[in-house]
Amino acid sequence: MLSDVGWLNVISIMGIFIFGCSFGLYFMYQGRKTNVKLLFYMGLGILFNGLWYWGNFWESLSILITGENFDNVSGINVPYELQAIMSFIWVPLTIIFVVYVGGELLIPKRKWYIVGFIIFLTLVWELFLFLDPLGSISIYVPTVPGEDLVDEDFIINSLLYFIGFLFSLTSLLFLGIGYLIKSIKSTDILRKKYFYLAIGFILNPMFGMIEGSGIIGVGLFLVRIGMSFTFLLYYLGLREEPAKIKIVPTEKEVKIEDSIFRIAKKPAQITEEEVTYYREQKICLVCKGKAGGFNTYICTGCDALYCENCARALSSMENVCWACNEPIDKEKPSKPFKIEGEEAKVKEKDKKI
Repeated sequence: MLSDVGWLNVISIMGIFIFGCSFGLYFMYQGRKTNVKLLFYMGLGILFNGLWYWGNFWESLSILITGENFDNVSGINVPYELQAIMSFIWVPLTIIFVVYVGGELLIPKRKWYIVGFIIFLTLVWELFLFLDPLGSISIYVPTVPGEDLVDEDFIINSLLYFIGFLFSLTSLLFLGIGYLIKSIKSTDILRKKYFYLAIGFILNPMFGMIEGSGIIGVGLFLVRIGMSFTFLLYYLGLREEPAKIKIVPTEKEVKIEDSIFRIAKKPAQITEEEVTYYREQKICLVCKGKAGGFNTYICTGCDALYCENCARALSSMENVCWACNEPIDKEKPSKPFKIEGEEAKVKEKDKKI
């Protein structure tokens, strides 16, 4: 019969497993539906995060149905080391996908350096996990069968413990701190979204390390609730924005098909990361409104995304992409934007003349 602590373990395990897998599958569905690949990959990462508790989930069902742990159920006889493998096999797969998403948003041109390193660590992890699971994982069996779940922890100073530490450090520093820096440097929608991702990737590894420290009872229950909350933060950071256009003051107006379209002033600088983010989220680079379907324009030079109205307006004005100065309409003359600081140099030269 489950003890009080056992009940908390069973409830929290089943909750985080069901919530994590459901949220991950929902992300994947939304990613496919909206054609946002980063949301799909993040969904895979969250699904694998939920599967960390796969072995304990089935053991929880065993206790609730039969009153016994897996190894004591007649006719099943699941070795405890197999339960450990069922759970820990998913850990590096989670890291691969969330690091890929982070690399695409933070360092798109160099993302494969860090993703490749994580893939190498994953291969080492899986090899040692299958060859010698009990050499890396300590298993604590409850003294009274069915009183609590079997507990698995990494053996300190084992190779898997060291690789797990690197995984946590990567999530905390590269993703958590990286997104936080991007949030500080960004504005409007990007600042908010990067902030959600930063908090999620700072809290998740912290909760994971607290859980691995041996905390039990109510504390463990709260930690797992906190880890489930980070899934929501990931969604808020990557979801497609509602079709809502921010009206801003403007210096120019362009008439398009019997209506007045007001276009914002070009920012002083647009980074490659911003272009990637807006394209993935189906957000127009100019008006920050929703851009999807056939009524969109994608720059042939840098893949920046524009809604139809903004593309038409730009083609009637400077006729160049905000991000790379590539002509929008090749048959029209274009007036490239001057690089930041260039205009000031020209004015200074004119004064001297």
